[in-house]
Amino acid sequence: MGGRTIPHLTYTNLYLGGRDAWVPDEVRQIDQSLLAAMTDPGLTNVMRQYFKNAPITTQFAPSRVLDGTPPATFGQKDVEDLVLKLHRDSQLARFHLNLGSTLVNLVLPRGSVLTLDEDASDIRRVLPRATEHEEASSLYGLGGYHGSVHPRPGVTVYYAVSVYSERTAERENGIVAFDAPWKNVVATLYHELCEARTDPDVGDAIRLGDDPAAQRLLGWISDQGEEVGDFPVFEAGPDLSSVMREVPLVSGTGTVPVQIMYSNAHHGPAGPLAYLCDLQAPRVNVQVLAPPPPPERLVVPPDEFWEEAARQAEDPAPLEVPESGRTEPVAEASPSETNEGTNDVKSTLDALSHEEAKSMLATCEQTTPGESPQSEHGSGVTTQPMLIDPEGAGAQDIDPEVEPEVVSGPAVSGGLA
Repeated sequence: MGGRTIPHLTYTNLYLGGRDAWVPDEVRQIDQSLLAAMTDPGLTNVMRQYFKNAPITTQFAPSRVLDGTPPATFGQKDVEDLVLKLHRDSQLARFHLNLGSTLVNLVLPRGSVLTLDEDASDIRRVLPRATEHEEASSLYGLGGYHGSVHPRPGVTVYYAVSVYSERTAERENGIVAFDAPWKNVVATLYHELCEARTDPDVGDAIRLGDDPAAQRLLGWISDQGEEVGDFPVFEAGPDLSSVMREVPLVSGTGTVPVQIMYSNAHHGPAGPLAYLCDLQAPRVNVQVLAPPPPPERLVVPPDEFWEEAARQAEDPAPLEVPESGRTEPVAEASPSETNEGTNDVKSTLDALSHEEAKSMLATCEQTTPGESPQSEHGSGVTTQPMLIDPEGAGAQDIDPEVEPEVVSGPAVSGGLA
């Protein structure tokens, strides 16, 4: 629609409810699996089409368990008040957390109910053709959503929130698609991260409502108000297993639980691709406004990371306010930097080295769409079949025995926004 996108994304996971509310192994599983998904070349190849197949990068700032008691209910105002407080306390403006390209993920603990303001996702006020498809509580299908706040003029902080989705004898909270709650959290956050980087300012567009400027803030979104993660959920209907899958990593280190994203090149949801999608230019060519990633990796333990932030918060250095734009000042960096996390988590995944990634990228760029096998459905090409047939033939499974070719590569919908 002409709005900004975020090709070079940084994110951090903040776990609510205090240390007693979280099993350390679950936090580790969520952190490692989400980073693996966000940097996997096969999954990245699907998302690169929304950036004209230019390289996109993802960096992970160390996660933290926030002090406090588990909230019984956590609404959108609670979410935004907490994000504003974190910014006010200088927790987000340090350690190269460039707010203009950072997503703050808030993860609710077991039992907490997530709610959404009734009019917060009314994308119909922005897009006349948009349809109503929202859930206001995690007890009725809400899994998470993303949005933004403005601590002061010219500064935007992007956030996402995920419920701890699980099914108990008493109730189902959130969206349960996998055999372990932590996997549901990873799939939800993957959905939000992909949508936030392709349509970050949807919250501002909704707040503007009937203002003619509202639609120009939107990134990749359909006339019906569906972001890249929304369409697969609606197309899948009650059988979410067709789009929420454990997919193999190109690195060969295992699988990750994700929600499959929509592919414009294939006119439907598609699994990981071993080559870049061939996508026509968008209707509106706009300059990518997202800044490049920071030049230095942050290699510190999570506790040290946040302790230093607290010390600096007691005697903060004055923050330079840019005359224009939406971000905090940050050091320049080359946009060609590879996907690397900001701590040592990625190394535990045996992820691809910089040189390996460069080599695979060169192989990938030498592959033309005509050299790849054609999909039975849609107008694009795919080495792994689309999971949803746009003509109604139903879902297709990813064959876990077939190894992919190793080359580099809040409108609420179905409870995810």
